Amino acid sequence: MVRLHVCWMEGLQGMEFEQIELFIDLYKAHPECEDVKVCSKCKHTLPVTDFSPVGKGGYVRHECRACSNELTRVRKGLKELHGQPPEGYECPVCLCDEERAATGGPSNSAWVLDHDHETDDFRGWLCHRCNRALGCFHDDVPRMKRAIKYLRGML
Repeated sequence: MVRLHVCWMEGLQGMEFEQIELFIDLYKAHPECEDVKVCSKCKHTLPVTDFSPVGKGGYVRHECRACSNELTRVRKGLKELHGQPPEGYECPVCLCDEERAATGGPSNSAWVLDHDHETDDFRGWLCHRCNRALGCFHDDVPRMKRAIKYLRGML
């Protein structure tokens, strides 16, 4: 499969199939052509090289390096402002304590800073599992309500 830049794809309109095949061959041979990806944060179409790798297998992050750096800056500022949760803290979603919330290794905290990605407002501290769960729902309350209805067999 060949991914074409949007501006190049507009030039394909009205072409015959043979012309499109020739165009794609020329595109593949062009030295500046590279795979592109849309950043999940800024929505810009950027070269894949503008995204940081994740793990093994050639996967890259969903947000570009610039957006990732900005997110890191926001999190760091919020952590400096709000510190760590108090001793005896429980996850407000699943009610687990620090011992049950701890995941990974000794360098990982039991708690993850949760913030509103639209406003950058601090919301609180969550365990890793609850933070990932909310992230999978994109903080979309109607979607979460539908999931609850589904779990209750009401859909």
